[in-house]
Amino acid sequence: MRLPTGVLTFLFTDIEGSTRMVQRLGSAFDVVLERHNEIMRQAIADGDGIALKTEGDSFFAVFDSPLGCLRAMVEGQRSLIGAGWQEGGQVLVRMGAHTGEARLGGDDYVGVEVNRAARLSSLAHGGQIIVSHTTRDLVDSNLPADVDLRDLGDHRLKDFDEPERVFQVVTTDLPTDFPPLRSANVKTNLPTLGSEFVGREAEVTRVADLVANNRLVTLTGVGGSGKTRLAVHVAGTLVQRFAGGVFFVGLDAIDDPVGFDQLVAEAIEGPAGTSVDETLQQMGPVLLILDNFEHLLGAAPRVSELLHAAPELSVLVTSQALLRLRGEHALPVPALGLPADSTVEAVSESDSGALFIRRLWSTDPSFELTVANAPAIRDIVRRLDGLPLAIELAAARTRLFGLDGLRAELAERLASLGGGFADAPERH
Repeated sequence: MRLPTGVLTFLFTDIEGSTRMVQRLGSAFDVVLERHNEIMRQAIADGDGIALKTEGDSFFAVFDSPLGCLRAMVEGQRSLIGAGWQEGGQVLVRMGAHTGEARLGGDDYVGVEVNRAARLSSLAHGGQIIVSHTTRDLVDSNLPADVDLRDLGDHRLKDFDEPERVFQVVTTDLPTDFPPLRSANVKTNLPTLGSEFVGREAEVTRVADLVANNRLVTLTGVGGSGKTRLAVHVAGTLVQRFAGGVFFVGLDAIDDPVGFDQLVAEAIEGPAGTSVDETLQQMGPVLLILDNFEHLLGAAPRVSELLHAAPELSVLVTSQALLRLRGEHALPVPALGLPADSTVEAVSESDSGALFIRRLWSTDPSFELTVANAPAIRDIVRRLDGLPLAIELAAARTRLFGLDGLRAELAERLASLGGGFADAPERH
């Protein structure tokens, strides 16, 4: 095969969390990997690209046209989302592309521009598409109508002295909200939400303001009300304010306060032999997200001790119960806003209706909200009381029941939603 030369666009992709998937699925992962490889090869071919290397769950491909590469990435993500992964749950693939001068080394490409593309791709999260400023400049004036580019700012690439301007590829039918890029200038372990954050503009603003002005903020609400998603989303917008880092600590795995310090130490990657208090004190401005604290209310005094030991520490808690500490500022997380009536406008403009529709798009990108189906969606989200987790589970069941069938099923037996996603969290 004669490889192209000149200015090319280099694409790198890989599955996020593939090692954990192999450990969990064993030999069943082979089926997942084969399907992933088929999807990626087809997407690359449809973009007139050449797949050069497939190592494990990673792809390296080159394109004469940066627009062809853009199409391949978008269509690849769409196909991956719509693949219906029964074996291992959702398969999230990070993708990154950069355009530069190609240098051939035998039957492969070598050189700084290839390395730049590889380092760029490693910044992304599963399901995310990013491109360099060079690629962005070449495609910006010819973007498809449903594609946009979001400026993510300057980020340092490993082994490169100068920062790289990074842009995220955004479409209406793919997830758009991700934690901060995993670059050298960002210290964070915020989890990937896996799907787009929808609505709650007022709550986002309120939480961000509380965290900026108070050291201990607790988001309260029933399970499934969206406390965790709200906290993670807001924390992602605040990373640049906390030079020491933004760290997520999930507490639902333990029920003994003795284990609290160990979880925090693992999240902040504190050095061995140094107490959590001392580590946080030395890190400067840090934001800790303590998730599902109702599991560990006995550790509440320890939070107070950490705040006293580290004057630049801030803590954002999600819990079904208050910690009842001095200086705690509580914010109840309400259910999502419900449609005022059954019109298309009311359903699409309400947060609950918008969330249901976005989740439908993840399984059926061709779905359209119409006068005929808007009343069913309005009834569904109202019967679910606007609870985000219940709405997401219901949207997933639409493929099985259809909208009218789901509405009838909810009217008869709301408890049937318990089947939901196999990997759905117990709390939300």
